[in-house]
Amino acid sequence: MKKIILIPTSISTHHAAIAAYGIKKDDKNTHVIFMSSESTEPISCHSKDIDQFIYFSKSSNTLSEIIHVLKEHKVDLLYPIDEEIIHLCIVNKDLLLKYTHLPCLPLEESFLIAQDKWKFVQLLRKNSCNVANSMPHDDKNTLPYPFLLKNLYGNYGVGIFLIKDKSEYEKHPYSKDFFCEEYISGFDVTCNMYCKNGTILAYTIAKPYFDGDKKFTSKTHANTFYHDQKILNLATKVVDILQWNGLANLDIRYNEKEKSYIIIEMNPRFWGSMLGSIEAGVNFPYLMLNETIDKKLQTKVTKDYTFYSLTYLLKNISLKNIMRIKNSAIKYRLHNLTALQKILLVFLRHPLFGNRF
Repeated sequence: MKKIILIPTSISTHHAAIAAYGIKKDDKNTHVIFMSSESTEPISCHSKDIDQFIYFSKSSNTLSEIIHVLKEHKVDLLYPIDEEIIHLCIVNKDLLLKYTHLPCLPLEESFLIAQDKWKFVQLLRKNSCNVANSMPHDDKNTLPYPFLLKNLYGNYGVGIFLIKDKSEYEKHPYSKDFFCEEYISGFDVTCNMYCKNGTILAYTIAKPYFDGDKKFTSKTHANTFYHDQKILNLATKVVDILQWNGLANLDIRYNEKEKSYIIIEMNPRFWGSMLGSIEAGVNFPYLMLNETIDKKLQTKVTKDYTFYSLTYLLKNISLKNIMRIKNSAIKYRLHNLTALQKILLVFLRHPLFGNRF
């Protein structure tokens, strides 16, 4: 019997395809159902690893829709990947467990702290962690220019602005959902983790390289995966403080002036470099399935590996980048060639082409 996996999401359609790819990479004996509130079929539903697509309306009761699918398809594992659905599963855990299995989920209090960047930093500061200096933006005369203006609940780098001086701050729109954080000259590091009861079971550490002006977004042109005990020690302390369960992505900044690592924030969800983590040897999507249903955890140590953005390599054609293409998403794209063919078919069905297909 195939394991039935349900991946419901309201926003992370691309991550659903990555999750399905990771699951089927190490376990072919699965049937993956993708459930989305996108009004039209998202590109991700054409993934070779998605066996079935179910649409649910944003105006409907999401919990009721999910339970209906769980019962109708006898789902073995409900697999949340974005913050909205993860929180829904946390709040309704006892009810959902009547119909299916759930992966490790954080305590609601811990989850809400991780979501709120301000509360997260304040908690870590109380526990003597090395965190970025942050402050409300009430008094423009005492702010330490330059600084970052950040949205409390921003995701994937959205809602982060570098403010260089007072005049720029006065022109910038902001609200009570923003706070100020010191700008640290240096580079970013991320620690990606799967945890249980405040202990890290599997992890990857990555140093992202950003393309152009997109330095506050998750759109990197490369991620170098490697081991760093100092980063792991920081992550271990954070996970212990929160008694974290499930997946998490910890953002850290290396302070070039102080020669130290500073904790910035934590994302309680799938992260942008998930595909890179899989190719670096740690298949988080499969680990969640394996640990939840089979009650086993086949941990792997990440290899030193640089994963390149296929878009970046194609935009910057050179002999060096052609050699790097094997360490990109090319395998994932070729694996989903059927999906690419279906996307092409969507364009060919457009009235512009006479709707001949």
